[in-house]
Amino acid sequence: MKKFRFASTILSVLIAIGCFTSMASLVDYELSKEYDLSEYGVPVTVAAPEGAEVKTGMVNGEIDGLHIYSADVIKDRFRLMASMWDFEPEESLQEALATQKGITEENEDFQGYVLEEENGYISKSIADGEVDYDFCYILQKGDRHIQFGIAFTITAFTEAEIKTIYNAAKTAY
Repeated sequence: MKKFRFASTILSVLIAIGCFTSMASLVDYELSKEYDLSEYGVPVTVAAPEGAEVKTGMVNGEIDGLHIYSADVIKDRFRLMASMWDFEPEESLQEALATQKGITEENEDFQGYVLEEENGYISKSIADGEVDYDFCYILQKGDRHIQFGIAFTITAFTEAEIKTIYNAAKTAY
């Protein structure tokens, strides 16, 4: 059984609806074009494959008077989500990342980390015998944290595919 996937901060607030993706391989994708996400309220530019579609993310909206902005950059199985709350975070970047790791580790299917860096990580899980990978990357920009993860899907990703998307998140500026 496949599971819903999206940035875990938002998971704690919203219920997700999954969407299917085509089966094109991400491993061959080059991060050859820059996409400006500021039109969607997320003040970053990020590299992604040529021909990707940029659209308002499913988690864009207001919750209890606080606005969250999100943008999805999608091409086939390449599914990058960038999100940002419209308020100054109370946590440092390292504390925010530690919070996200705690949420990831609460998942009963969590098997460990395959990559841990200062601003992000890639995690591995196994559910119903199916191996899946996920990631979180947080960028400090001005007085905001911009969090990157997988845009909505029920698709499982290989380690190589997640590394491609994670590396795209790391190009954000």
